[in-house]
Amino acid sequence: MYLWCSKCHRAHLRTRWKIAHKKYGSCPYCGCSEYKNTVEWHIIARANSYPDVPKFGQTYPPGPELF
Repeated sequence: MYLWCSKCHRAHLRTRWKIAHKKYGSCPYCGCSEYKNTVEWHIIARANSYPDVPKFGQTYPPGPELF
C-alpha cells in the first residue's frame, strides 16, 4: 500500500515511511510527519483519476475537492 504526502505531493510505499522502533515515520522525500501529512494513495488516485500504482518521483497534486 502507498501513502501520499500532502506537502511534497509524492506517494511512497508505506514501508518506506516507517522508522525502526517508532509508531510513525516521516516522508522519505521531504521528511514531514506520517501522522499529520499522509492520505492513503487509493483515495487520492480515485478522486483525481491517477493510476493505481504511482510512478516513483512523480508529483500528484491533490485537486481542489480534497482540501
